[in-house]
Amino acid sequence: MNNETSDFGMAAPVRPEIIPQLTALDCQIADLMLKCQSARELDELAGVLGNHIACCEFERDSLLGVSDSPPPPAPLTITDLPANEQRLIFETATFGAVGLKMILMLNPLANPEYIMNQLSQAVQIAMEGMSEAQITDSLHGYLEMHKNNLSKEVFRSNFQSNNN
Repeated sequence: MNNETSDFGMAAPVRPEIIPQLTALDCQIADLMLKCQSARELDELAGVLGNHIACCEFERDSLLGVSDSPPPPAPLTITDLPANEQRLIFETATFGAVGLKMILMLNPLANPEYIMNQLSQAVQIAMEGMSEAQITDSLHGYLEMHKNNLSKEVFRSNFQSNNN
């Protein structure tokens, strides 16, 4: 079997000990094809051979440094979101920072690290019972509320807590 392409000019020749094994495999495959008595058996053989061919081609291309698929895209980040969603995230972070500054202004003797820890714990408590679906639904609601409030240039935050 000769599958040489222009990429093989730089590859090493087939080693002599591999040639008899390839010939034996070729004979075994031909014999198995003759033994198959149904389309289903031939289909199974084709599937097995197809898997091995795909693996063989992948390994060959790896050895040659050839890639038939483009490199995977870079992982998405916040900056890949639409502008209105980026704005909501930024406004949320800004809201938290301004809120913390206001708390500290109202109580100048407060320990900022303590306040931050307390706020972080409160957020964790509020989030711990939420499923991914609830988070997604809440985000959809916040995005809709944010879209409606953009014309008013107001940031509004609604927070609901289950304190029993």
